[in-house]
Amino acid sequence: MTANKDSSSIIKRYLYWILIWTLVTISIYTIVLVLEKLNTYKEFTKLDKQASLLKEVSTVLYETQTERGLSSKYLVLSNKTNKTDLLSQRVKTDESINNLYIYINEALISNEYGILELTDELNSNIQMLDIIRGEVDILSIDSDQAIEYYTHSLNTNILDIIERISSSFYELALTKELNYYNLLTNLREMVGVVRARAFEFPKNKYTNKAFIQSWFNYQYLYNKFMDFPPTNIVTNLSNIKSLNSQFDNTVYAILENANTSLNNSQWWSVSSTYLNSIYKVERIVIDEIIASVDTQKQAIWNNIILLVIVNIILLIITFLYAFSIIRRVMKISSEIESEHNKVNNIFNAQKSIVITTDGKVIKSVNSSFFENFDFKDLDDFLSQYNCICELFIDKPNVKHLMPDMGGISWVNYVLMNENENHEAYMLDKYDN
Repeated sequence: MTANKDSSSIIKRYLYWILIWTLVTISIYTIVLVLEKLNTYKEFTKLDKQASLLKEVSTVLYETQTERGLSSKYLVLSNKTNKTDLLSQRVKTDESINNLYIYINEALISNEYGILELTDELNSNIQMLDIIRGEVDILSIDSDQAIEYYTHSLNTNILDIIERISSSFYELALTKELNYYNLLTNLREMVGVVRARAFEFPKNKYTNKAFIQSWFNYQYLYNKFMDFPPTNIVTNLSNIKSLNSQFDNTVYAILENANTSLNNSQWWSVSSTYLNSIYKVERIVIDEIIASVDTQKQAIWNNIILLVIVNIILLIITFLYAFSIIRRVMKISSEIESEHNKVNNIFNAQKSIVITTDGKVIKSVNSSFFENFDFKDLDDFLSQYNCICELFIDKPNVKHLMPDMGGISWVNYVLMNENENHEAYMLDKYDN
Protein backbone atom coordinates (compact mmCIF):
# COMPACT_ATOMS: atom_id res chain seq x y z
CA MET A 1 0.00 0.00 0.00
CA THR A 2 2.88 2.38 0.80
CA ALA A 3 4.48 1.71 -2.58
CA ASN A 4 1.17 2.46 -4.28
CA LYS A 5 0.84 5.75 -2.41
CA ASP A 6 4.39 6.72 -3.36
CA SER A 7 3.67 5.93 -7.00
CA SER A 8 0.48 8.01 -6.88
CA SER A 9 2.36 10.90 -5.31
CA ILE A 10 5.09 10.72 -7.97
CA ILE A 11 2.51 10.77 -10.77
CA LYS A 12 0.78 13.73 -9.18
CA ARG A 13 4.01 15.70 -8.84
CA TYR A 14 5.02 14.83 -12.40
CA LEU A 15 1.71 16.05 -13.81
CA TYR A 16 1.90 19.27 -11.81
CA TRP A 17 5.42 19.91 -13.10
CA ILE A 18 4.24 19.37 -16.67
CA LEU A 19 1.44 21.89 -16.07
CA ILE A 20 3.81 24.44 -14.50
CA TRP A 21 6.40 24.15 -17.27
CA THR A 22 3.70 24.44 -19.94
CA LEU A 23 2.36 27.63 -18.35
CA VAL A 24 5.89 29.00 -17.90
CA THR A 25 6.77 28.26 -21.54
CA ILE A 26 3.65 30.00 -22.81
CA SER A 27 4.30 32.96 -20.51
CA ILE A 28 7.95 33.31 -21.62
CA TYR A 29 6.94 33.09 -25.27
CA THR A 30 4.29 35.76 -24.72
CA ILE A 31 6.76 38.04 -22.93
CA VAL A 32 9.30 37.67 -25.77
CA LEU A 33 6.67 38.55 -28.39
CA VAL A 34 5.40 41.51 -26.36
CA LEU A 35 8.94 42.83 -25.87
CA GLU A 36 9.57 42.60 -29.62
CA LYS A 37 6.37 44.52 -30.30
CA LEU A 38 7.21 47.10 -27.65
CA ASN A 39 10.63 47.59 -29.20
CA THR A 40 8.98 48.20 -32.59
CA TYR A 41 6.51 50.55 -30.93
CA LYS A 42 9.43 52.41 -29.37
CA GLU A 43 11.03 52.83 -32.80
CA PHE A 44 7.80 54.27 -34.20
CA THR A 45 7.53 56.60 -31.22
CA LYS A 46 11.00 57.87 -32.08
CA LEU A 47 9.88 58.40 -35.67
CA ASP A 48 6.87 60.32 -34.39
CA LYS A 49 9.21 62.65 -32.51
CA GLN A 50 11.43 62.94 -35.55
CA ALA A 51 8.42 63.98 -37.62
CA SER A 52 7.70 66.76 -35.12
CA LEU A 53 11.33 67.80 -35.33
CA LEU A 54 11.08 67.74 -39.12
CA LYS A 55 8.22 70.23 -38.96
CA GLU A 56 10.24 72.51 -36.68
CA VAL A 57 13.23 72.42 -39.04
CA SER A 58 10.92 73.15 -41.96
CA THR A 59 9.55 76.17 -40.09
CA VAL A 60 13.08 77.47 -39.52
CA LEU A 61 13.71 77.11 -43.25
CA TYR A 62 10.55 79.09 -44.02
CA GLU A 63 11.46 81.92 -41.64
CA THR A 64 15.06 82.16 -42.86
CA GLN A 65 13.80 82.23 -46.45
CA THR A 66 11.59 85.16 -45.58
CA GLU A 67 14.40 86.91 -43.72
CA ARG A 68 16.73 86.39 -46.69
CA GLY A 69 14.23 88.02 -49.05
CA LEU A 70 13.64 90.98 -46.73
CA SER A 71 17.39 91.39 -46.17
CA SER A 72 17.97 91.54 -49.93
CA LYS A 73 15.06 93.92 -50.32
CA TYR A 74 16.40 96.21 -47.57
CA LEU A 75 19.97 96.17 -48.87
CA VAL A 76 18.79 97.13 -52.36
CA LEU A 77 16.16 99.69 -51.39
CA SER A 78 17.33 100.64 -47.84
CA ASN A 79 14.18 102.39 -46.72
CA LYS A 80 12.58 102.57 -43.29
CA THR A 81 9.56 100.43 -44.12
CA ASN A 82 11.73 97.60 -45.35
CA LYS A 83 13.89 97.84 -42.19
CA THR A 84 10.80 97.57 -39.97
CA ASP A 85 9.60 94.50 -41.85
CA LEU A 86 13.06 92.94 -41.59
CA LEU A 87 13.33 93.50 -37.82
CA SER A 88 9.88 92.00 -37.32
CA GLN A 89 10.86 88.97 -39.39
CA ARG A 90 14.07 88.45 -37.40
CA VAL A 91 11.94 88.00 -34.27
CA LYS A 92 9.99 85.22 -36.03
CA THR A 93 13.22 83.61 -37.26
CA ASP A 94 14.72 83.64 -33.76
CA GLU A 95 11.54 82.18 -32.30
CA SER A 96 11.56 79.30 -34.81
CA ILE A 97 15.25 78.63 -34.08
CA ASN A 98 14.59 78.60 -30.32
CA ASN A 99 11.72 76.13 -30.79
CA LEU A 100 14.01 73.93 -32.85
CA TYR A 101 16.66 73.91 -30.13
CA ILE A 102 14.04 72.93 -27.56
CA TYR A 103 13.42 69.73 -29.54
CA ILE A 104 17.13 69.09 -29.95
CA ASN A 105 17.99 69.81 -26.30
CA GLU A 106 15.23 67.50 -25.07
CA ALA A 107 16.99 64.73 -27.01
CA LEU A 108 13.94 63.93 -29.08
CA ILE A 109 16.18 62.36 -31.65
CA SER A 110 19.23 60.12 -31.38
CA ASN A 111 22.41 60.54 -33.37
CA GLU A 112 21.63 57.44 -35.40
CA TYR A 113 21.27 59.45 -38.59
CA GLY A 114 24.10 61.90 -37.86
CA ILE A 115 21.73 64.74 -36.96
CA LEU A 116 23.88 66.00 -34.10
CA GLU A 117 26.82 66.62 -36.42
CA LEU A 118 24.58 68.67 -38.67
CA THR A 119 23.21 70.63 -35.72
CA ASP A 120 26.80 71.42 -34.70
CA GLU A 121 27.20 72.96 -38.12
CA LEU A 122 23.85 74.72 -37.62
CA ASN A 123 25.17 76.25 -34.39
CA SER A 124 28.09 77.76 -36.28
CA ASN A 125 25.83 79.11 -39.03
CA ILE A 126 23.42 80.64 -36.52
CA GLN A 127 26.31 82.33 -34.73
CA MET A 128 27.27 83.77 -38.11
CA LEU A 129 23.66 84.93 -38.51
CA ASP A 130 24.14 87.60 -35.83
CA ILE A 131 27.25 88.88 -37.61
CA ILE A 132 25.46 89.01 -41.00
CA ARG A 133 22.51 90.82 -39.43
CA GLY A 134 24.82 93.44 -37.95
CA GLU A 135 26.45 94.05 -41.30
CA VAL A 136 23.05 94.25 -43.02
CA ASP A 137 21.91 96.86 -40.48
CA ILE A 138 24.80 99.18 -41.28
CA LEU A 139 24.70 98.33 -44.99
CA SER A 140 28.32 97.15 -44.86
CA ILE A 141 27.61 94.18 -47.16
CA ASP A 142 25.69 94.05 -50.41
CA SER A 143 22.63 91.90 -51.06
CA ASP A 144 24.64 89.28 -52.97
CA GLN A 145 26.83 88.56 -49.93
CA ALA A 146 23.78 88.25 -47.68
CA ILE A 147 22.03 85.95 -50.15
CA GLU A 148 25.15 83.79 -50.41
CA TYR A 149 25.23 83.33 -46.62
CA TYR A 150 21.56 82.43 -46.29
CA THR A 151 21.53 80.21 -49.39
CA HIS A 152 24.82 78.33 -49.29
CA SER A 153 25.48 78.24 -45.55
CA LEU A 154 22.42 78.45 -43.32
CA ASN A 155 19.66 77.13 -45.58
CA THR A 156 21.84 74.47 -47.20
CA ASN A 157 22.57 73.22 -43.69
CA ILE A 158 18.86 73.21 -42.85
CA LEU A 159 18.01 71.31 -46.05
CA ASP A 160 20.67 68.72 -45.15
CA ILE A 161 19.04 68.25 -41.75
CA ILE A 162 15.61 67.81 -43.36
CA GLU A 163 16.97 65.22 -45.76
CA ARG A 164 18.83 63.38 -43.00
CA ILE A 165 15.75 63.20 -40.77
CA SER A 166 13.59 62.11 -43.71
CA SER A 167 15.89 59.16 -44.37
CA SER A 168 14.76 57.58 -41.09
CA PHE A 169 11.22 57.20 -42.46
CA TYR A 170 12.02 55.15 -45.56
CA GLU A 171 11.51 51.91 -43.64
CA LEU A 172 7.79 52.78 -43.47
CA ALA A 173 7.37 52.35 -47.22
CA LEU A 174 6.74 56.10 -47.54
CA THR A 175 9.40 56.59 -50.19
CA LYS A 176 7.13 58.50 -52.56
CA GLU A 177 5.85 60.91 -49.90
CA LEU A 178 9.36 61.52 -48.57
CA ASN A 179 10.79 62.12 -52.02
CA TYR A 180 8.09 64.69 -52.66
CA TYR A 181 8.59 66.29 -49.28
CA ASN A 182 12.31 66.76 -49.92
CA LEU A 183 11.53 67.95 -53.44
CA LEU A 184 9.05 70.48 -52.07
CA THR A 185 11.51 71.90 -49.55
CA ASN A 186 14.11 72.32 -52.29
CA LEU A 187 11.50 73.83 -54.62
CA ARG A 188 10.45 76.27 -51.91
CA GLU A 189 14.09 77.14 -51.24
CA MET A 190 14.66 77.89 -54.92
CA VAL A 191 11.56 80.13 -55.01
CA GLY A 192 13.07 81.99 -52.07
CA VAL A 193 16.42 82.32 -53.85
CA VAL A 194 14.77 83.65 -57.01
CA ARG A 195 12.74 86.08 -54.90
CA ALA A 196 15.89 87.44 -53.19
CA ARG A 197 17.95 87.56 -56.40
CA ALA A 198 15.27 89.50 -58.26
CA PHE A 199 15.85 92.59 -56.11
CA GLU A 200 19.43 92.74 -57.42
CA PHE A 201 18.46 92.51 -61.10
CA PRO A 202 19.88 94.20 -63.08
CA LYS A 203 23.05 94.88 -61.16
CA ASN A 204 26.09 93.24 -62.65
CA LYS A 205 27.04 90.27 -64.76
CA TYR A 206 27.56 87.96 -61.80
CA THR A 207 24.29 88.73 -59.98
CA ASN A 208 22.31 88.64 -63.23
CA LYS A 209 23.70 85.19 -64.03
CA ALA A 210 22.95 84.00 -60.49
CA PHE A 211 19.35 85.20 -60.83
CA ILE A 212 18.80 83.46 -64.16
CA GLN A 213 20.51 80.26 -62.99
CA SER A 214 18.37 80.10 -59.85
CA TRP A 215 15.26 80.54 -61.96
CA PHE A 216 16.35 77.67 -64.29
CA ASN A 217 16.95 75.50 -61.24
CA TYR A 218 13.48 76.36 -60.01
CA GLN A 219 11.96 75.37 -63.39
CA TYR A 220 13.71 72.00 -63.23
CA LEU A 221 12.42 71.27 -59.72
CA TYR A 222 8.90 72.44 -60.57
CA ASN A 223 8.64 70.20 -63.65
CA LYS A 224 10.01 67.26 -61.69
CA PHE A 225 7.42 67.80 -58.97
CA MET A 226 4.51 68.17 -61.39
CA ASP A 227 5.35 64.91 -63.18
CA PHE A 228 4.09 62.66 -60.37
CA PRO A 229 2.42 64.60 -57.55
CA PRO A 230 1.25 62.56 -54.55
CA THR A 231 -2.49 61.87 -54.50
CA ASN A 232 -3.08 63.68 -51.22
CA ILE A 233 -2.17 67.08 -52.71
CA VAL A 234 -3.96 66.83 -56.06
CA THR A 235 -6.59 69.35 -54.91
CA ASN A 236 -3.84 71.91 -54.35
CA LEU A 237 -2.24 71.48 -57.77
CA SER A 238 -4.48 73.96 -59.58
CA ASN A 239 -3.51 76.64 -57.07
CA ILE A 240 0.19 75.79 -57.45
CA LYS A 241 -0.08 75.85 -61.25
CA SER A 242 -1.80 79.23 -61.15
CA LEU A 243 0.80 80.69 -58.79
CA ASN A 244 3.59 79.21 -60.88
CA SER A 245 2.20 81.00 -63.94
CA GLN A 246 2.10 84.31 -62.06
CA PHE A 247 5.60 83.68 -60.74
CA ASP A 248 6.98 82.87 -64.21
CA ASN A 249 5.20 85.79 -65.83
CA THR A 250 6.65 88.17 -63.28
CA VAL A 251 10.16 86.77 -63.81
CA TYR A 252 9.71 87.17 -67.59
CA ALA A 253 8.63 90.76 -67.01
CA ILE A 254 11.73 91.38 -64.90
CA LEU A 255 13.99 89.94 -67.61
CA GLU A 256 12.27 91.78 -70.45
CA ASN A 257 12.34 95.13 -68.64
CA ALA A 258 15.86 94.95 -67.27
CA ASN A 259 16.23 98.69 -67.37
CA THR A 260 12.96 99.34 -65.59
CA SER A 261 12.79 99.38 -61.79
CA LEU A 262 11.19 96.33 -60.22
CA ASN A 263 7.69 96.67 -58.83
CA ASN A 264 8.78 95.52 -55.39
CA SER A 265 5.35 95.27 -53.82
CA GLN A 266 3.94 93.18 -56.66
CA TRP A 267 6.98 90.92 -56.81
CA TRP A 268 7.03 90.37 -53.06
CA SER A 269 3.32 89.58 -53.05
CA VAL A 270 3.48 87.11 -55.95
CA SER A 271 6.62 85.30 -54.74
CA SER A 272 5.54 85.21 -51.09
CA THR A 273 2.07 83.87 -51.93
CA TYR A 274 3.67 81.17 -54.05
CA LEU A 275 6.21 80.28 -51.39
CA ASN A 276 3.47 80.07 -48.74
CA SER A 277 1.41 77.80 -50.99
CA ILE A 278 4.32 75.38 -51.40
CA TYR A 279 4.90 75.51 -47.65
CA LYS A 280 1.24 74.58 -47.11
CA VAL A 281 1.58 71.57 -49.43
CA GLU A 282 4.70 70.54 -47.50
CA ARG A 283 2.64 70.51 -44.32
CA ILE A 284 0.04 68.30 -45.96
CA VAL A 285 2.69 65.78 -46.99
CA ILE A 286 4.42 65.71 -43.58
CA ASP A 287 1.05 65.43 -41.83
CA GLU A 288 0.32 62.44 -44.03
CA ILE A 289 3.64 60.91 -42.97
CA ILE A 290 2.87 61.58 -39.31
CA ALA A 291 -0.60 60.08 -39.73
CA SER A 292 0.96 56.97 -41.27
CA VAL A 293 3.37 56.67 -38.34
CA ASP A 294 0.51 57.10 -35.85
CA THR A 295 -1.60 54.52 -37.69
CA GLN A 296 1.20 51.96 -37.56
CA LYS A 297 1.89 52.79 -33.91
CA GLN A 298 -1.77 52.19 -33.09
CA ALA A 299 -1.76 48.94 -35.07
CA ILE A 300 1.30 47.74 -33.12
CA TRP A 301 -0.31 48.70 -29.81
CA ASN A 302 -3.52 46.89 -30.78
CA ASN A 303 -1.44 43.83 -31.68
CA ILE A 304 0.23 43.95 -28.26
CA ILE A 305 -3.14 44.10 -26.50
CA LEU A 306 -4.54 41.30 -28.68
CA LEU A 307 -1.42 39.20 -28.10
CA VAL A 308 -1.69 39.60 -24.33
CA ILE A 309 -5.42 38.79 -24.31
CA VAL A 310 -5.02 35.73 -26.55
CA ASN A 311 -2.16 34.37 -24.46
CA ILE A 312 -4.03 34.98 -21.20
CA ILE A 313 -6.96 33.02 -22.63
CA LEU A 314 -4.54 30.33 -23.80
CA LEU A 315 -3.00 30.14 -20.33
CA ILE A 316 -6.42 29.81 -18.71
CA ILE A 317 -7.55 27.12 -21.18
CA THR A 318 -4.27 25.23 -20.78
CA PHE A 319 -4.50 25.43 -17.00
CA LEU A 320 -8.13 24.28 -16.89
CA TYR A 321 -7.56 21.47 -19.41
CA ALA A 322 -4.38 20.24 -17.71
CA PHE A 323 -5.98 20.51 -14.28
CA SER A 324 -8.97 18.47 -15.47
CA ILE A 325 -6.58 15.78 -16.76
CA ILE A 326 -4.73 15.77 -13.44
CA ARG A 327 -8.04 15.39 -11.60
CA ARG A 328 -9.09 12.48 -13.82
CA VAL A 329 -5.72 10.78 -13.41
CA MET A 330 -5.81 11.29 -9.64
CA LYS A 331 -9.37 9.96 -9.53
CA ILE A 332 -8.32 6.82 -11.41
CA SER A 333 -5.25 6.53 -9.17
CA SER A 334 -7.46 6.88 -6.11
CA GLU A 335 -9.81 4.17 -7.38
CA ILE A 336 -6.87 1.86 -8.06
CA GLU A 337 -5.50 2.59 -4.59
CA SER A 338 -8.90 1.86 -3.07
CA GLU A 339 -9.09 -1.47 -4.89
CA HIS A 340 -5.56 -2.24 -3.82
CA ASN A 341 -6.50 -1.56 -0.19
CA LYS A 342 -9.46 -3.89 -0.48
CA VAL A 343 -7.29 -6.64 -1.91
CA ASN A 344 -4.67 -5.97 0.72
CA ASN A 345 -7.26 -6.21 3.52
CA ILE A 346 -8.47 -9.51 2.15
CA PHE A 347 -4.86 -10.63 1.79
CA ASN A 348 -4.08 -9.81 5.43
CA ALA A 349 -7.36 -11.22 6.73
CA GLN A 350 -6.33 -14.77 5.75
CA LYS A 351 -5.53 -16.99 8.76
CA SER A 352 -3.09 -19.01 6.70
CA ILE A 353 0.27 -17.60 5.73
CA VAL A 354 0.04 -16.18 2.18
CA ILE A 355 3.01 -15.04 0.18
CA THR A 356 3.43 -13.63 -3.34
CA THR A 357 6.60 -14.22 -5.30
CA ASP A 358 7.99 -13.93 -8.81
CA GLY A 359 9.53 -17.37 -8.40
CA LYS A 360 12.81 -16.00 -7.10
CA VAL A 361 12.10 -13.19 -4.65
CA ILE A 362 9.25 -12.75 -2.19
CA LYS A 363 7.19 -9.68 -3.07
CA SER A 364 4.77 -9.63 -0.17
CA VAL A 365 3.49 -11.64 2.79
CA ASN A 366 0.28 -11.29 4.77
CA SER A 367 0.05 -10.34 8.43
CA SER A 368 -0.33 -13.98 9.53
CA PHE A 369 3.31 -14.50 8.62
CA PHE A 370 4.48 -11.90 11.14
CA GLU A 371 2.08 -13.18 13.77
CA ASN A 372 3.79 -16.56 13.59
CA PHE A 373 7.39 -15.57 12.94
CA ASP A 374 9.63 -13.16 14.78
CA PHE A 375 10.32 -10.72 11.94
CA LYS A 376 9.59 -7.00 12.03
CA ASP A 377 8.71 -6.79 8.36
CA LEU A 378 9.51 -8.35 5.02
CA ASP A 379 12.83 -6.54 4.76
CA ASP A 380 13.86 -7.97 8.13
CA PHE A 381 13.08 -11.46 6.85
CA LEU A 382 14.92 -10.93 3.56
CA SER A 383 17.97 -9.68 5.40
CA GLN A 384 18.28 -13.20 6.93
CA TYR A 385 16.76 -15.47 4.33
CA ASN A 386 16.46 -15.47 0.57
CA CYS A 387 13.43 -17.77 0.35
CA ILE A 388 10.53 -18.87 2.53
CA CYS A 389 11.59 -22.43 1.74
CA GLU A 390 14.60 -21.96 3.99
CA LEU A 391 12.15 -22.21 6.93
CA PHE A 392 10.77 -25.59 5.73
CA ILE A 393 11.45 -28.48 8.08
CA ASP A 394 11.35 -32.19 7.42
CA LYS A 395 8.62 -34.30 9.04
CA PRO A 396 9.07 -38.09 8.80
CA ASN A 397 6.47 -40.24 7.14
CA VAL A 398 4.48 -37.22 5.89
CA LYS A 399 4.39 -35.96 2.33
CA HIS A 400 5.28 -32.29 2.35
CA LEU A 401 7.24 -29.66 0.50
CA MET A 402 10.95 -29.18 0.87
CA PRO A 403 13.24 -26.69 -0.91
CA ASP A 404 14.39 -29.44 -3.25
CA MET A 405 11.79 -31.88 -4.54
CA GLY A 406 13.86 -34.58 -6.20
CA GLY A 407 15.98 -32.21 -8.20
CA ILE A 408 13.10 -29.80 -8.83
CA SER A 409 12.58 -26.57 -6.91
CA TRP A 410 9.54 -26.61 -4.71
CA VAL A 411 7.89 -23.78 -6.74
CA ASN A 412 8.22 -25.69 -10.01
CA TYR A 413 7.04 -28.86 -8.28
CA VAL A 414 3.87 -27.10 -7.13
CA LEU A 415 3.29 -25.71 -10.63
CA MET A 416 3.80 -29.16 -12.16
CA ASN A 417 1.33 -30.69 -9.71
CA GLU A 418 -1.19 -27.98 -9.38
CA ASN A 419 -4.12 -30.37 -8.91
CA GLU A 420 -2.64 -31.75 -5.71
CA ASN A 421 -2.75 -30.29 -2.21
CA HIS A 422 0.65 -29.29 -0.97
CA GLU A 423 1.77 -28.81 2.62
CA ALA A 424 4.91 -27.38 4.14
CA TYR A 425 6.01 -27.46 7.77
CA MET A 426 7.83 -24.63 9.57
CA LEU A 427 8.68 -23.86 13.18
CA ASP A 428 7.01 -20.64 14.34
CA LYS A 429 8.40 -18.30 16.97
CA TYR A 430 6.84 -20.50 19.62
CA ASP A 431 8.68 -23.56 18.22
CA ASN A 432 5.38 -25.08 17.20
